[in-house]
Amino acid sequence: MAKTERNSNIELLRIFSMFAIICGHFVGQSGDLTFNNSVNDFFLIFISSGSRIAVNVFLLVGVWFMVDTKFSSKRVLKLYLQVYFYTSIITIVMLVVTKADLPIKETIYGFVPLLGRCVWFASAYIFLLLFKPFLDKILNWEKKELFIFITMFLFLMSFVSTILSDNATGFLCDTIWFGAIYLLIGFIKKYPPNIKINKNIFQILAAGGYSVLEIIHCYIAVTDDKNVIYKILDRAVGFYQGDIKTVPNFIIAFCLFYWVINLPEKHNKVINALSMSTFSVYIIHQVPVFYPFLWTNIFMAEKWLPQHNFLYAIFVTITVFLACSVIDIPRRKWIEPAVMNSKAVKWVESKMDNVFENINI
Repeated sequence: MAKTERNSNIELLRIFSMFAIICGHFVGQSGDLTFNNSVNDFFLIFISSGSRIAVNVFLLVGVWFMVDTKFSSKRVLKLYLQVYFYTSIITIVMLVVTKADLPIKETIYGFVPLLGRCVWFASAYIFLLLFKPFLDKILNWEKKELFIFITMFLFLMSFVSTILSDNATGFLCDTIWFGAIYLLIGFIKKYPPNIKINKNIFQILAAGGYSVLEIIHCYIAVTDDKNVIYKILDRAVGFYQGDIKTVPNFIIAFCLFYWVINLPEKHNKVINALSMSTFSVYIIHQVPVFYPFLWTNIFMAEKWLPQHNFLYAIFVTITVFLACSVIDIPRRKWIEPAVMNSKAVKWVESKMDNVFENINI
């Protein structure tokens, strides 16, 4: 059977999400910004504050394709080896470049990437792949039972996260949220909603919701009156932007995603080719011992901070994406096929398949 060409609209959304993530990382990890109420400040806030919303979008896109595939030990191993390949090699390079002058904990994470918050998205995504067979069992429930379960699941995760004052993060929270998103997308694909309103309303909701958050964010950044309303808005906006499980974050991400998947399908080889490296782009630029060097030594964050020109942030975002995509080409074309066909990996793959067969999945 010929391989189906992916919808370039969805792949472009994947690329757009990674752009937002990189931009947010550059601004957020470069150091403390002191805003001076310039036009640059407002544009910078707008383009860099959606990184956590983009994480939800990136997850939704990945799950959209995942639910249609069968569980594969090979896919789990491929993703883990992709993560380990970059985190370990980049950590070794950084040890050489800095003459072993690196934080011990972050160095260890480079060689054991599933520990701690090192490339946390990749860790949670790998465990989602491992739990996929169990989640698929749930998706086989009766429609009514499945709908109630998913609704309650999302309510407990999203609504409760929204009203709590603390940002609940960590491996367990990430993995549970990823599972909730998987079940939601699985339900939507199994029982497509019959929404009779114009699908463009979802684009308006996404843009409008994000704009409201950023207008409030700008107000917080420029106001000198630290009253009660300011403190409430400051905490709420930061919380909603930073936690992928909150209702505002999820609604904005889902509306954007749902609008794109309902657009007329298009195919573009360049877009589809660029999207193939998005996961590697994330891993490369977020290796714990590397990203401080990337922002400070390569992109000279200390010179950028006083001016925080939003055009420079866009330049950095595009440069990082393209550079990491080019770096990933040899791995995808030559290294990964050789590693996945090696006897050692084939042996591990067979053992994993046996385990899942023995537990009757």
